[in-house]
Amino acid sequence: MPSVARRRFPFDFSAAHLGGGSADVNGRFFAIVNPAAGGGRCGKLAPAALDRVRRAGVDLEIAQTSRAGEATSLARSAYAKGYRNFLAVGGDG
Repeated sequence: MPSVARRRFPFDFSAAHLGGGSADVNGRFFAIVNPAAGGGRCGKLAPAALDRVRRAGVDLEIAQTSRAGEATSLARSAYAKGYRNFLAVGGDG
């Protein structure tokens, strides 16, 4: 199997564009975790990965899905609460 080179792209999370300028919009990130993804590997690996994101200075709220289609409702609810920055953690599709 050929190796795949991974590239890291620097991103300044403190300068994330929020747009709109509304007082209701916040700069926090909302992570939606599918713990069942990858045969359950995501549920095991996500906590350490998200901890690294937090240690990098990212203000992060985390929600886990427990059923199919729940990520959509979580994202919509978070958007209504002012989140504009999202992380999808795991996914089998």
